[in-house]
Amino acid sequence: TTQRRVGFRYFALVTGNDTDAEYVKNARSEEGSSAHGMYFRINGAVMWSKGANMIPMEELEGRLNGEAHRILVQSSVDAGMNTLRV
Repeated sequence: TTQRRVGFRYFALVTGNDTDAEYVKNARSEEGSSAHGMYFRINGAVMWSKGANMIPMEELEGRLNGEAHRILVQSSVDAGMNTLRV
């Protein structure tokens, strides 16, 4: 098992060209997104996200043990995902 501490000084959900100063200036007062898609910018680096929504496996919390959740997360990793929205 490997452990590593990671800190996010800056985290943004980018829905446009955030490297264009004119775009950033205009985006402060506008809603919606442009045709650039969507990605995360973490500490200045772009991170593309491939993932899924994780819904509760059981309606009543506590009926499934931690192993069931570990299996679900591992199967997401095996599928090449790097993001789960819970």
